[in-house]
Amino acid sequence: AERQAQYSRESEDLNSYEDKMMLDIIQKCREGTSKIADKKRKFQSLIWNHKIAKGMTMEEVRKSWGSPASVSKYGNTVSWTFGDCLYGCTIVYFEDDHVVDWSKW
Repeated sequence: AERQAQYSRESEDLNSYEDKMMLDIIQKCREGTSKIADKKRKFQSLIWNHKIAKGMTMEEVRKSWGSPASVSKYGNTVSWTFGDCLYGCTIVYFEDDHVVDWSKW
């Protein structure tokens, strides 16, 4: 009987610990989902206003500015050129499908 009571207490402690861990995981997932939603809202607003930002995907840049005039690849970096560089263009640099920088010429 004593052994069963000890096992029961250990089992309750374990369940309590597991519940706390599960709640912690759920909270972290909610926070992550919230951050993603905030980022998507920010980027959607930029797309609507034909602007770009670091962290945007290639698809989001295409929605914002349309198709690039040319595409180049150097190692892990992909660059999209918008406009005619003779009269002024913008080159957007991507790594892992996300904007890392851009420059105007």
